[in-house]
Amino acid sequence: MPDYNSLVLEILKQEDKLKMSIFQQEEIACTLRHYSQCTISFTQIDKLCQEMISVLNKTGKSGAGEGDSIKSLKKTGQLLWDNLLTRTVKDKLKAANILNLILSIDEELINIPWELLYDGNSFLCLKFNLGRLVRTKEQLTPPQYRSFTSVPKMLILANPTNDLKSAYLEGVFIRNQFDRKRRQIIIDFKSTNIDTLYVKKNLYDYDIVHFAGHCEYEAERPQDSGWVLSDARFSASDILAMSATVTLPTLVFSNACYSAKANTNLLDIDYQKKSYSLASAFLFSGVRHYIGSIRKIEDENSLAFSKEFYSQLISGKSVGESLRLSRLKSVNEFGMQNFAWTSYLLYGDPNFVLFRKIIKKPRQGLKKYIATNKKLILKSSLTLAAVAVLICLSTWLPTLHPSAYLLFLNSKKMFLAGKNQEVILLGKRIISQDSSFLAVYPLLAQAYEREGNRENALKYYFDYALFSEQRQDKKNLASAYTKIGKFYQDQGDYPKAFDFFNKAINLFPNFRMFYLDLAKSYIREDEYQKARDVLKKVIDSPKKDEDDDQRVTEAKKLIEEIKNE
Repeated sequence: MPDYNSLVLEILKQEDKLKMSIFQQEEIACTLRHYSQCTISFTQIDKLCQEMISVLNKTGKSGAGEGDSIKSLKKTGQLLWDNLLTRTVKDKLKAANILNLILSIDEELINIPWELLYDGNSFLCLKFNLGRLVRTKEQLTPPQYRSFTSVPKMLILANPTNDLKSAYLEGVFIRNQFDRKRRQIIIDFKSTNIDTLYVKKNLYDYDIVHFAGHCEYEAERPQDSGWVLSDARFSASDILAMSATVTLPTLVFSNACYSAKANTNLLDIDYQKKSYSLASAFLFSGVRHYIGSIRKIEDENSLAFSKEFYSQLISGKSVGESLRLSRLKSVNEFGMQNFAWTSYLLYGDPNFVLFRKIIKKPRQGLKKYIATNKKLILKSSLTLAAVAVLICLSTWLPTLHPSAYLLFLNSKKMFLAGKNQEVILLGKRIISQDSSFLAVYPLLAQAYEREGNRENALKYYFDYALFSEQRQDKKNLASAYTKIGKFYQDQGDYPKAFDFFNKAINLFPNFRMFYLDLAKSYIREDEYQKARDVLKKVIDSPKKDEDDDQRVTEAKKLIEEIKNE
């Protein structure tokens, strides 16, 4: 599950401009958000992207770039950094001490290699745990997301066409890597003769799927692009069709290159579009995280990268951090000149943790534990005591804001002195400080009633009821209903008065005060028999406090008055 310690960089394309904002992700979103914008020459950006592809394509069989290729990669990455981002965004990214970066972009911007922007010191994908979220114009049904199981299940699909020995070895190594961690993850391995029916029948049983094999891309019909299996392709349209009835895995790692049709290591200008064609199908279908390779990966590098990724993931690292640490290990082992670290994209929230860290503590006796953890126990006890005090205060005090409480005491004095306008001003100040301070609402309403402003009086009585209901405070809610009933009673609107008095009685069936108010409404309507029935309940109900004696006496007097009518 995710936490909220991450930066979000939103970038929107509008004609020749990019509008962007960068902010820290929070559980409750800000109401207002600053954005900056810059004018872009997309012709120039396309040229820079082509230059970057050209640099990435200058690799030997080992995956290492030729000559000064890393220097060229940095130069092109820095020009993209300079031209694509505003000064505000660049300054915040450079000064950021948060590792998680969510890149939220329009679908038209997916072809830009954002991961390889270079700030003068580091590439974005090496500095941040970077994941892409894409805004699309597609109108699709909201996906069903999978509930992650306590012991996740993983399916490894390796070398389905039986012509990639390296893909088979990759799958075997990943399976063997987790053999000693069977309590943390269940691994199923499938290799050779993997057909589309097998994948369709079994994919929804797993939380994680790793695919090592070929992929084919259809430029004219992207929906037919997909994994190459023993009998046919498992295509984007197949994935979307499955999503209507089943929940797909949480994480899909597609360690496949688009090379089944042509024996080439080279990227073309649409390499990211190819990757996204399959990624989008999985994402639209409920896969939360998709990792895809954008080029043919050399055997040794591909195996080392995927092994490191899963090792970090199962140790409790987030998806984004596991990917970044795998990039860094690839750089350390094979050198920056080896471009294997550039070859992966993550679509999804990078700070999502699939495996929680299990911290094992040695067993020890109670006395020994207390002796060795005195400070911790004392600190925990003080914390619990503080929490208990806060709970008591929140239960018995009308507010935990001292300044609001002092204002309330002052407003009560003003009310007793008949200074209604001062009460109204103080009451509004109190609400601005603490809108859940229930006692101020009836005071404000009464002040408005004195001023003859019935509309505002009724408004604050209803606010009193609303906030009492939100706090699940039945006593104040019943009091609010009674005051609203009295308001309607004074206006001669007896049906509404009856309705609110009855609501109060439903909350507190033995509360004599509510019955008295209801009886008085019946008397005003000349409904004497109904008034008698209600007053008898006042007399017959069990007493709860000293005020009940006074209310019983009042009820008996009202019955005598009714007899004389």
